[in-house]
Amino acid sequence: MELIIVGSIVGFLIVATAVLIPVFKVLAPIFPYAYTNARLRAMRKELLSKEDFEELLRKPYNEVIYNLTKKNYPDLSKYLEADFSYASVESGLRSSLMKTLDKIRRISPQQSQKYLNAQLAKYDIQLIESLVRTSKAKQRIRRDIFYVTEVFSHVFITKESHNIDDLYNELKHTIYEPILAKYLEELKKGIYVNFEIELDLFQFKRLLATAKTTEARTYTKFIIDRHNISMIIKGHTARIVGGKIPLADYQKGMSTEEVANVCKKHGIEIDGSTPELIEHGLQIRLREMGRKMLSRNPLSEASIIGYIILKTTDIRALNILLKMKQDNFDEEKIREVLVI
Repeated sequence: MELIIVGSIVGFLIVATAVLIPVFKVLAPIFPYAYTNARLRAMRKELLSKEDFEELLRKPYNEVIYNLTKKNYPDLSKYLEADFSYASVESGLRSSLMKTLDKIRRISPQQSQKYLNAQLAKYDIQLIESLVRTSKAKQRIRRDIFYVTEVFSHVFITKESHNIDDLYNELKHTIYEPILAKYLEELKKGIYVNFEIELDLFQFKRLLATAKTTEARTYTKFIIDRHNISMIIKGHTARIVGGKIPLADYQKGMSTEEVANVCKKHGIEIDGSTPELIEHGLQIRLREMGRKMLSRNPLSEASIIGYIILKTTDIRALNILLKMKQDNFDEEKIREVLVI
């Protein structure tokens, strides 16, 4: 009798879902985010809760991976090497993130497409930067990027190696050709920094230009601030325009306390005792932003941005947890570093 009842409930839910999704599609012209958010609600089970992370913290390295493949990341097993090496796990998690972002792009309305394309473009940039520094970028990186690339062909990605001219020919007639052409001779001489700085500037400028909603602009401004702060605390120059904190407020060589004071001036309260605590504080603020956005108006872009933030911060936290477990850090030390 119980099995019949359970079977009836499951059957009802399947039918209800099958009926509702077409309804959301019909409503799409009036409420363009209704269908997207219906799909996102189903995807929320993939996100990890604080309790999930606490459970993983108590497990040894191999059991964490086993738990993830059984519960949250079933595709991870396709990437694992025989020894469960961290490199293969990292590759699998990155691939999972990229597939998720690509899926969100495919189920999102037209008005969000340009911004989501800009979000995914950072993986093309990662591959470009990797290829200009070495003719043999790691195969796993190229394989992962193939899922979402805007500019690379399958033939190019699957080649064993490339030189700078090969890369230039592949990127002809793409948005990256003018930048590559500008620095081509420098790259051939092994000078990479100016090229990479301009790619960063280009990427953030594109994100700002395509961020049309309050939520997208809020997120983009925050990641620009985080990038600039990261540069400053590492002894470099803040260069990206468009964050909440104006570039004029940064000075190269600032102490961590001075950086924290600048953040406080613009409403970002963080501990400035060490560079690590600054990074940790910014990550906490980002995760809080994701949670708040995910709970906002379901008929807006807020939940899309919130979901992207939480999925990205999940992957970052898992990478930290697994790396520290592999390096034999104890549970309490890992907990101090994690943002969950």
